[in-house]
Amino acid sequence: MSSKDRWTRRGLLKGIGSIAGAAALGSPIEAGEGPAEAAGRSPPRREARAWARELEDLVARTPIVDTHEHLPDEDERLHGQRIACDDWAVLLSHYIDSDLVAAGMPEDSLGRLLSRTTDPLEKWRLVAPWWPAVRNTGYLTLK
Repeated sequence: MSSKDRWTRRGLLKGIGSIAGAAALGSPIEAGEGPAEAAGRSPPRREARAWARELEDLVARTPIVDTHEHLPDEDERLHGQRIACDDWAVLLSHYIDSDLVAAGMPEDSLGRLLSRTTDPLEKWRLVAPWWPAVRNTGYLTLK
């Protein structure tokens, strides 16, 4: 199988998201229109409330997959392409690495964090002092 014929995690998630979006938008009604507006008349108050409930139910049932990330594909990561590390620290390798440095992490510590040779437990010891400052930034929000 050639590389262009292989499914990637990113490609699969994008495909699923497109299918869900198309299913959710199955009606030809324009954005912001209810059924009455689409038919060229003003909706009775009762119909507008029913449309709002129907729309709310549709949104609640729609699976959302946010595939916007900058992580390398698995085969790239395992071969050291785009990023050197091959463990959990790869999750901190894009944007969050800048937050760690802004919080005070020394550049040499960041280099050790993103290295293949640093022990995973040592990596946590490098991150731990800066974790409270970065765990709820715009790029990393954990509950």
